[in-house]
Amino acid sequence: MNYIDLVKVFKPKEIESYFTEMVKEAKWSSVLVNYCIALAIGLVGTVISLVIQAIQVSLSGNFNIVSSVMVLVSDIAMSFVGFFIFGFMLHLIAKAFGGKGEARGLLFLMSLVNLVCSPVLLIIRLLSLITCVGCLLLPVSLIFGIYILYLYYKAVKISHQLEKDKAIMAVIAWVVIMIIIMVIIVVVLFGLSIITSFLTTGGGLGNQIPALTDSGLF
Repeated sequence: MNYIDLVKVFKPKEIESYFTEMVKEAKWSSVLVNYCIALAIGLVGTVISLVIQAIQVSLSGNFNIVSSVMVLVSDIAMSFVGFFIFGFMLHLIAKAFGGKGEARGLLFLMSLVNLVCSPVLLIIRLLSLITCVGCLLLPVSLIFGIYILYLYYKAVKISHQLEKDKAIMAVIAWVVIMIIIMVIIVVVLFGLSIITSFLTTGGGLGNQIPALTDSGLF
């Protein structure tokens, strides 16, 4: 694969022809290589963010290297697993809309999108660390995020040989399902944090039961 040709992803008139050509070369090994490279590029931003945070926190003497390493490891694991879970989810949705392609082809094109977009996302992330610049980059981040979804739409359309309308509906359904899943995860984690806090503080049942017993109610 010629990585120089990846710039065609930023040429709207050449995207479909490029994806049509590349999907024929789809291999699981290429999916792994492409995504691992994209993940490594993205981790540069995470590491830099952690270093800046470490410098700020260390000044107060509260820096915890273990928690920082755990954040890095969890970021790697969640990104890697998430790519394949959500990639297969998009594949199944495309199949439901009449898609004829294989998961290998779709995930290969998605890995190409991640690979070519990761440097841009890294630049945006690093610039966002600058307070006065971060706010100005919000519109840029939103527009680029929409463009990535556009590339995913093209990937679905080409890899599954779907009509334009069906490919669009498949991507929209995918985004909606992802949002619902994210909301559920946030709600569950928030609920667990409240329960944990309740049980480990004065409001916990462990502290309430002895108080009730001493009061003569039990």
